[in-house]
Amino acid sequence: MSPMQEERPIVCIEVYSTDQPIQILYESENLRFLSPLSFRGRYILLVRNAGFRPIDLLSVLYPRRLFSATKVASKPQAKIKFRGFTNITERLPEYHNALRIASPNQLEMELPDPNNPLCNLPFLRGYWDHSNIAYELPPRIREKAQRCLWAYNKHHFSAWNFRLSEPIKPGDAHWFQWQFVVEDAGGLLDKTIYGPAVFHEIASPIDVRRTVVENIQNALQDVHKKKQEFDVRTEGDVDNLAILGEHEEAFKAIVQDFGLAQERRVDIQYYELTVETGNPQEQFLMYMLPQGDIRLRSGSPRIGSNKKLDAGRLGEPVYEWKSGSILEPAHPWRNTGFTLRMGLGCTKAFVG
Repeated sequence: MSPMQEERPIVCIEVYSTDQPIQILYESENLRFLSPLSFRGRYILLVRNAGFRPIDLLSVLYPRRLFSATKVASKPQAKIKFRGFTNITERLPEYHNALRIASPNQLEMELPDPNNPLCNLPFLRGYWDHSNIAYELPPRIREKAQRCLWAYNKHHFSAWNFRLSEPIKPGDAHWFQWQFVVEDAGGLLDKTIYGPAVFHEIASPIDVRRTVVENIQNALQDVHKKKQEFDVRTEGDVDNLAILGEHEEAFKAIVQDFGLAQERRVDIQYYELTVETGNPQEQFLMYMLPQGDIRLRSGSPRIGSNKKLDAGRLGEPVYEWKSGSILEPAHPWRNTGFTLRMGLGCTKAFVG
């Protein structure tokens, strides 16, 4: 075995408000493998304010390392780079054939009832404005950038906020579309009966949050235990205690500023996952093992053949899944989570 990357990526995105509960009326995640070890994730969300106050800030957790910090001698704060993310909200109608422009700033979509496909749900409608969001990090995270981004990198996640110039009013919903490109993903096993294989794991948004919270809580516990091992009278230990104190402050800032000690108040009503394994001459799906609250859509897998729907993937296999609380009408506001473990076979030339 010769792993190129020990980490198995979890590639779903968790979006929430630290102030008000939200419903994600519709979420579509499209994952296309650009190579056995890299993918492009495209995420469409219709976010509804289920609270009583306007929402002008959305928080995001993404289980990949997207930030880097560089210390500049002449400046008190480190220079922060945010890479791999693109806001493509303006192209929503282009990327989703069921969406139509209802007015200059409104998109609507007709969705078949997943529990009764003969009927359609009421139109899903929301505000649509590409320039509505501005990325930002909380002030304490920026002040402690090197330590906080060290925590991001060590525990393989990123957290940030989107400031909304047009807040989501109570009962209203907004459309968003974001894209991420991730390199060096998955774990490589170069000797199998089928040739080289790359292992990946896809997990639900609730599992993304759970994993991030558990990792940070464990890190805080480890810091606390290590602090008990040092002697404040020893010079070297004093330095170590100072470093541990900085780590502790960074972890606490992440927990507090991103509301990770709060109860999750997100209901994903309908969720679609599309997995495109890419050019079958370069990689192919060896297996896929689903666990939890996710179902294979009827007609999946299929071969991409619709020129409008399958632009860029003609003649390639397309795998489609569905989840969400709307599939369990007796259990509203219940997202139990899921995982998909998959293996991609690839050519020997990829390894060599």
